[in-house]
Amino acid sequence: MLRAPWFLFVVFLLFLPLSPAQAQPPSTPSRHAPPAHSSTPANATASSPSSAATAAPLTGHGPTPSTSPSGSDTVRSAQPAAAPSPVPQSGSTPAKPVQPAARATAGASEPLLTANPPPAPPDRTFTLKQALKVALRQNPGFKVAQAMEREAFWAWKLAGKIQNLTVTLNYVNGNNSSATTNGGSSDMSVTVQQNFNPIGNTAWNGRVAKKAYQIAQAGTKQARLTLIQATKDAFYGLLEAQQNLAVAKENLALANALYNIANKRFTAGAGPRMDLVNAGIQRSAERTAVIQAVVGLKAARSTFAPLLGLSVDTPTEARGALDLPDVKLVYSVLEAIARRTHPSIIAAQETVEQSILAVHQQQSQGNPSTSLYYTHDITQSNLYTYGAALQIPFDWGQIRDSVRQAKATVREKKSALHGAFLSVESSLKTAYDNYAAALETATEFRSQVLLPSEELMKMTRFGYSRGGLPYLQLLNAQQTLRQARTQYLTLLLSGHQALDALEAAVGKSLEKVKK
Repeated sequence: MLRAPWFLFVVFLLFLPLSPAQAQPPSTPSRHAPPAHSSTPANATASSPSSAATAAPLTGHGPTPSTSPSGSDTVRSAQPAAAPSPVPQSGSTPAKPVQPAARATAGASEPLLTANPPPAPPDRTFTLKQALKVALRQNPGFKVAQAMEREAFWAWKLAGKIQNLTVTLNYVNGNNSSATTNGGSSDMSVTVQQNFNPIGNTAWNGRVAKKAYQIAQAGTKQARLTLIQATKDAFYGLLEAQQNLAVAKENLALANALYNIANKRFTAGAGPRMDLVNAGIQRSAERTAVIQAVVGLKAARSTFAPLLGLSVDTPTEARGALDLPDVKLVYSVLEAIARRTHPSIIAAQETVEQSILAVHQQQSQGNPSTSLYYTHDITQSNLYTYGAALQIPFDWGQIRDSVRQAKATVREKKSALHGAFLSVESSLKTAYDNYAAALETATEFRSQVLLPSEELMKMTRFGYSRGGLPYLQLLNAQQTLRQARTQYLTLLLSGHQALDALEAAVGKSLEKVKK
């Protein structure tokens, strides 16, 4: 009985060193030790703050800007630890990516020292067909044109209606019978009256309003055509900005490789330090070009998104090819289609016809107008009166001058129609010539400048790496290739813009024209 307490005390002393405060070995201190309630995977390796800072995988191209999948543009630089230069030496074994440091909380997938950014809007990747569909459905300006067309439609329906029928309840009380129907001193009656516009005026009002509706329809078609052209231009502008960023990254990768070659030759004593310094300058210039390309991409997105009714902050992407289609079109055919179907010409023609109808509308103001009425006595139901009135206006010059004004408007609208024909023909001719020139220039530039520049760069790079060519020749080849790549993208974008303008000048899709 007396031994039990001593036995429990001995057991307590044996287990005392295994408490949580003394169980951790003194040789493995860690700032990121997991809490007591969590468990660390067996294959997780503890990392120091320095290893956590270099957790991102290292690439062979040094500091290369990249576009994040979410659409946000960031410029990220990584520097290998094994080389004094930000770019690893040519021919060396690529460094294996360093694994991110283990999280302090078990089950978390995000690396340490990574801030949690606010949730970004979802990416919007569009083909050209999808972009046009969304723009025609969501663009605010096009919705305004559609609403104006509906407004003109109901104005047309209203203009063809006769005046409202009026029903008047009359009550008379006095000491005479002058205002009564039954001859007494008091009376109550109801009067129904219908007034009419001057003879023929209602019909002319309806015809003028119908032309206004047809003009609004042509305006909607013109707004649609303008929106399609602007959306296509912005789409290809975004596509060009994306490819320009890709080309800038390729130029940076080339500059990194040439820097490695210059560094290797300088280290081996086969090249002067001037070549190495010059290669570093060129690499820095390519980094700046990448940053500028990122800015250009953001600007292209800010232009493209509002046309689709989206916020400028929406990270949009264009999916498609920037190559120019070889569209075989005949100018005389395009001109005939434009003169017959272009919305601006149709609107001008409808405006001329409306102004001619307005002349007849003003002339009808001088016609007589009629009214009918019927009065029924409520006090004595067998008493009633009815009648008709004919009003003949005498013009003191107001109607005559309004007719002259309408005739002057006809001459104005006819001149505007002639100007619309000239404007469409000028736009069509300019766009046709620009597209033909852009297609020919881009095709020849690719075969005669771009592809030879790439081949020249390969040969010059090989000759310089073997010591057979001076660095100045390598630098000239590098700059020539950079300019050729950028200029080729500019030519392709100009060609697409000219093709979009040609389609807008014709007034209908060129795919339908080809069929």
